[in-house]
Amino acid sequence: MRSHYYHPLVVLLLLCSTFVLMAPPGLSAVPPAYGAAGASAPTSTVSAGEISAGRQAVESDASLDEAQKQKGLEFYTQAEQSIAQTSEAHRQLAQLKTLIDGAPQRITAIRDAVKQPDRGMKNIEPALASDSLDDIEQAVAEEELALQKARDAQKRYADELARLLVGSKGVSEEIAQKLKSIDQLTADLRTAEAEKPGSLQTAKTLMLKNRQAQRRAELELLQFRLGNHEILTNLAQAERDFVAVEINERQARLDTLSKATERLRDSRATETRQAAEELKIRAQTLPPPLQSIAHEHARYLDEMEGLINREKTVSNTLQAARLRLDEIKVESELTRKQVE
Repeated sequence: MRSHYYHPLVVLLLLCSTFVLMAPPGLSAVPPAYGAAGASAPTSTVSAGEISAGRQAVESDASLDEAQKQKGLEFYTQAEQSIAQTSEAHRQLAQLKTLIDGAPQRITAIRDAVKQPDRGMKNIEPALASDSLDDIEQAVAEEELALQKARDAQKRYADELARLLVGSKGVSEEIAQKLKSIDQLTADLRTAEAEKPGSLQTAKTLMLKNRQAQRRAELELLQFRLGNHEILTNLAQAERDFVAVEINERQARLDTLSKATERLRDSRATETRQAAEELKIRAQTLPPPLQSIAHEHARYLDEMEGLINREKTVSNTLQAARLRLDEIKVESELTRKQVE
């Protein structure tokens, strides 16, 4: 059975963005260990103007044929790509440092929040006390949505934790590859600098320098991440466990609301049936012209009772389908992991 390896930079982005977007409720007042952009990332010393000037120098160099000019222009394109990747690695490192700096406080805040009675969840007592079916159904819909979001968050946290638990070896291998690449670029750069000066040599040298800077920035990010693997794992575990508690509580709240909805529907159906029966009895004492109206109204009440009962059946069927869908998702995920 093979393990599924994710590129460390992808794992980092997923981890940080997941914690930002799926922060557990009730912790909004706690300064998170993430979310800030971090210190401004260092930028390349090569400006867009220098790249543009270099391109113009290659294009106007009469000593170069068309193939050499295209090669020189491609060097500048590669340099631009390396500059962008270097800036991205710096940005990710700043974000990761912010995450790590605040992780202990974040973990403590999560553990304290578990002890709170509601953690920012909306009070469902007004809906339970209401005799309005619309109010209760609205509360049910809101709770179902919150429960689904919590389940999605749980899956993301679990996935991130799994990647962290199996990813340290992959990060170490990636670090070794980066070091090897830097050594090769250093050798290539020495060779390029010894070549005949000119616009093509300048383009090649600039490309190699920027690619080397990119590899060094990526190496720094990987080394920092590997050095803080334990705290990242602890944070992911705390987030996952908190969401698990929320899921259990929201499921219990949803069950309570669903039972209240069912009781109210039953009450409405009973009231409607009794009203229809009383109307049929009273119709016997009415004048013939009014009897027909009363019987017609009683028929409408019978139909209304039937609609209420059918609505209840549909609601129960839908709830069962949702539960089965959740089971299928879990089974599918287990099957996927077994295959991997």
